Amino acid sequence: MNLLIPNPKPLAADLGQKTFSITSYGALADGETLNTTAIQEAIDLAATCSGQVLVPEGIFLCGKLTMRSNVSFHLVKGAVLKGSSKHTDYGKDRWHDAFIVGENLNGFSFSGEGIIDGSDCKNFNGEEGFRGPHGILLHKCTNFLFTGITLTRIGNYAIYCNDCSHFALDQVTILRGHDGLHINRCHQVKVTGCNFRTGDDAYAGCDNRDVTVTDSSINTACNGFRLGCDGLTVRQCHFWGPACYPHQISSRLNMGPAFVHFAPGDRQTKMASDRWLIEDCTFDMIDSLYEIRHPEGLWQDAQPAREVVFRNIRASGLKDPIHIEDQSGVFVLAIENATLSLRAGCESGPLLIGKSFRLLEIRNLSLKNDGTVPVIQTEGGGDVSLKGIQPDPSDNPEFFDLKHKGTTKISSS
Repeated sequence: MNLLIPNPKPLAADLGQKTFSITSYGALADGETLNTTAIQEAIDLAATCSGQVLVPEGIFLCGKLTMRSNVSFHLVKGAVLKGSSKHTDYGKDRWHDAFIVGENLNGFSFSGEGIIDGSDCKNFNGEEGFRGPHGILLHKCTNFLFTGITLTRIGNYAIYCNDCSHFALDQVTILRGHDGLHINRCHQVKVTGCNFRTGDDAYAGCDNRDVTVTDSSINTACNGFRLGCDGLTVRQCHFWGPACYPHQISSRLNMGPAFVHFAPGDRQTKMASDRWLIEDCTFDMIDSLYEIRHPEGLWQDAQPAREVVFRNIRASGLKDPIHIEDQSGVFVLAIENATLSLRAGCESGPLLIGKSFRLLEIRNLSLKNDGTVPVIQTEGGGDVSLKGIQPDPSDNPEFFDLKHKGTTKISSS
């Protein structure tokens, strides 16, 4: 497959590179011995010759590890890298503690069919009074790859990247825990064939550029994407609820919106979100498709969103409508070739509410509610263009309730 990394590092065995098995440096697969020193020695030695660290079958307990450039970290099938339950084994900075950390690195990978198990390590002095270390925390790193691995029971974000570029996740599974992939100020990110089933946002972060997610599955007890990004493409993905794993604060299982604009002022967000394309995706039993309430929504008080396009999508079992409210007046929503329907018990609501925006452009859209209220409602926004809208039930006399201030164009085809 065509990953972002120019020359993804093959396994050491494929290149005749030296392999450093962690058991050769004293690591024991008994699930009880703390192997941090032994595993770190293998990583440090592999870095001297662009080698591979090999985690064989078994359960290897350890604390904080530091990744190095030019290292391939490979977990075979049956290998479990298990995190210590003591948060003091990861450091003393509650915001930056992690199971595996890396800073200013170039060219490395995590691969294999093994598992990185954070064992749900808690820190009662941490965020929200219980969050522990992140799974993998990378800062100012470039040209790296995650492929095949599973992360589970992580005490905070599973993979957390700040100021990173040109990296990819391929066939990665994230189960339980909090956020799946949390990215801030990252660019050129590619996610392919991944399976995220998280207790918090599957994807999150702000001030990102050029992120592509394809052929992946998203299931969460929070939002699919709570993201700020200029240039987001999500293609051939399946979003579904209810969540497999509960939200760790509220214990809820409902999956919220698939997409939420994210621009928190307390992070000094600098970039507006723009150029979003969501196409050839399916959505089942989620609360809603998209939500923006700039600048008064939760963590939406900084930069606005500009353009979001949904194309060739099917969404069934929705609870709430698409909600658009952008007081800056720059937001554009385009929907083309889509079918949206509400779940049982919620059929008496609208499917799209637009209160302030620059343009709503909707073509070839099938909308279904019980016919008691208009399916599309606008108020105080800009221009609206509706073409080929198919109401269900078809005899709904008030399919639209349009009270926006701009122009209105309605045509049947």
